[in-house]
Amino acid sequence: MNTLPAYVSAPLLILLGVVVLAVANRSRTSGWIPAGSSGFRPYRPTRDDNPFAFRFYQLLYLVCGAALVVYGLLMALGRVAPLPLR
Repeated sequence: MNTLPAYVSAPLLILLGVVVLAVANRSRTSGWIPAGSSGFRPYRPTRDDNPFAFRFYQLLYLVCGAALVVYGLLMALGRVAPLPLR
């Protein structure tokens, strides 16, 4: 099975995780977070209008960003296998 080398995929995962965490951190100061689309308009729940959705997506961004960073670090240390290519 073909795999992406760890020296390529580990930094990419860490960088993607840091970007996701930066978006979650920026949402704390801006008060809105990007969460997909509603038809042709972007869906951005705000802290004031929809606090439950805002906190849910903020938590989702934090958990996923941290998971990407941890998985990338584990891959860089050789504890997990590199990602397969298809």
